Amino acid sequence: MGALLLLCFGGQARRSRSAEELSSYFKCFSPEGRLFERGLSHVGTDYLAHQLWDKYIDFEYSHSNWVGITQLYTRILQIALQALDRYFSHFKELANNRPIAELKGPEDSAEADNTVPEQIDKAGADETAEAPKDPEVERFIRRREELYKSTKEWDAKVREYETAIRRPYFHVKPLDDLQLLNWHRYLDFLEKEGDFDKIVKAYERCVIACANYPEYWIRYIHTMEAKSRSEIADDALDRALHIFVKRRPEIHIYAARFKERREDAAGARKEYSVLSSEIAPGLLEVISKHANFEKRQGNIDGACAIYESALEVEKAKEESRVLSFLYIQYIRFLSEAGLSGKSKEILALALEKLPNSKVILEAAIHFETLSPEKDIPKLEAIIERAILSSGSDAALQSSDREEISSLFLEFLDSYGTVEDCKRAELRHRQAFLYSRSSDSKKRSSLDSAVSDRSKLVKTGSNAVAGYTNGQAQWSYQNWQQPQQQWNQAYPATDYNYSSYPQQPQTAQSYAGYPQAYQQQDGNWTASAW
Repeated sequence: MGALLLLCFGGQARRSRSAEELSSYFKCFSPEGRLFERGLSHVGTDYLAHQLWDKYIDFEYSHSNWVGITQLYTRILQIALQALDRYFSHFKELANNRPIAELKGPEDSAEADNTVPEQIDKAGADETAEAPKDPEVERFIRRREELYKSTKEWDAKVREYETAIRRPYFHVKPLDDLQLLNWHRYLDFLEKEGDFDKIVKAYERCVIACANYPEYWIRYIHTMEAKSRSEIADDALDRALHIFVKRRPEIHIYAARFKERREDAAGARKEYSVLSSEIAPGLLEVISKHANFEKRQGNIDGACAIYESALEVEKAKEESRVLSFLYIQYIRFLSEAGLSGKSKEILALALEKLPNSKVILEAAIHFETLSPEKDIPKLEAIIERAILSSGSDAALQSSDREEISSLFLEFLDSYGTVEDCKRAELRHRQAFLYSRSSDSKKRSSLDSAVSDRSKLVKTGSNAVAGYTNGQAQWSYQNWQQPQQQWNQAYPATDYNYSSYPQQPQTAQSYAGYPQAYQQQDGNWTASAW
């Protein structure tokens, strides 16, 4: 018995009542009753709590505590349990088979004193008819039936969500997408209904089944903070940070923002320090958010030091998958901070360190579009060197060089002279269109399965087609406005639980650089800025 109860409520306490209230409440029960009540205070309103209620009723039956049993049924009939219909049926059976005096509690006696007895017209009664039931029993049952009907109305609203919860307990295996979505929909519904106790209970149930998912902890904290229940929000944040998702960067990033909003700069700085040194060293999002935090605190030098320290670490590696993106973020940060001179210096260093990085070259073009004084000759020399540097291992792929050339053509069309455009067009044509036509002729000459006449016709056709197709491709593909998206690398919101469901990641996925950066690669476009 005790083991069952400990399984039901042995985890984190549901905090709908204070410890003092519970202590005072339990004093009126026997030691066994206090144990049951303690369990019910935690999980008594859960949809599948009927097993605990059944054990409590069996315990009261074993002591022939009929008033206590009646009170339990009265409480149960106000809770939307899966076995609600069974409980109401058992209650009616009890009321019809036991003397009413054994079942009535103080509240029933007070109600009976204020009720006018019903008069039975014996003269008009049919003697052959079944004897009428005891009016007192009728009232006794009817009072509970009203509670039952009201609860059934609520049960009809939540049954869809409750039955979709296939795993209400914690497990290390990830939940499936439908269950994750169902939890969000259920919480949305309860928040719309507005019953605070039901909302808290649902969140506490949710963070048991979804304990490995930071988004649900963040939503819980955010909701409690919005409802001015800071003590519940603080408790949920503490559990998430130090117990359940303590190795996940998302919750520490949220905690830093949470503490910053409360003007706890030291606490926020501590969270960023933990992230940088223990949880996710080198994670680009952490570096960016930490630097932006220092900027908001008026510490521009400290923000620059964060980026420069991260750059030194990445430059020391033989191969860094994020060095180019880190340069771009730093340049963007400096530009937004009004430090255009320093941003140009960092861009020059980036181009020197990574002369054949596609994202750095795209950033250089974009940065020049924002510059009030455009240095086209300098930019053209950089682009020309990248386009024509083929044959080495460090060179860009042909498709990447063509994209860079097309983007530079677009830039010149907006900001260059006609001579600049002519020179770039000729370079583009020589580098890409002519070589493509030559490759096409080589491929066609390898076809030895056709006749000499077919070869002659095909060669002539390919010559014309190569020229016309080349012209069409030039006019359509290369002059088409590239769909460059200069997206913000990081959204302004702290979290977005509408983009659920998410799969949990193990703590080891953030233990080192390769795993940490692998997550980021998909979040960057080739021209993210």
